[in-house]
Amino acid sequence: MLIYRYCESLMVFFIMKTQFYKSAFIPNSELCSNKSETLINANKLYLYIENNNWFINEMKKGCNMGGSDTKCHIKNLNVNDILQDFNTSYNDYIQNPAILCVPFSEFTNNLESIFITGGCYLEKTNRRICNISNKGFSC
Repeated sequence: MLIYRYCESLMVFFIMKTQFYKSAFIPNSELCSNKSETLINANKLYLYIENNNWFINEMKKGCNMGGSDTKCHIKNLNVNDILQDFNTSYNDYIQNPAILCVPFSEFTNNLESIFITGGCYLEKTNRRICNISNKGFSC
């Protein structure tokens, strides 16, 4: 039952991330758009992470299950570093959205990656998690 709740949270995060991407970039380019909708979508992502302690704690629990070999690291960054970098990149992004949508989107991808990895450890699988409506995430 808890993994289902975790998957619901992961799907909400994924949908919010997708909405941000669709509004943040000029179609068929890597240039940032200036739509006010983009800032709203970025703020939704930030607040979702800021206010969803259960989701973050479950991800950390899953990552801890991986032990010292956990894949919940990106380069030399651990989970707390990645969360902090996401928050910092958000604060930088809202100061200059016309230029900083790419770094914010990269930190958002990093965050999604550790949420997926944490869920894989919780589910004790190395295949796929959260197969809801034929949409799942590969471990």
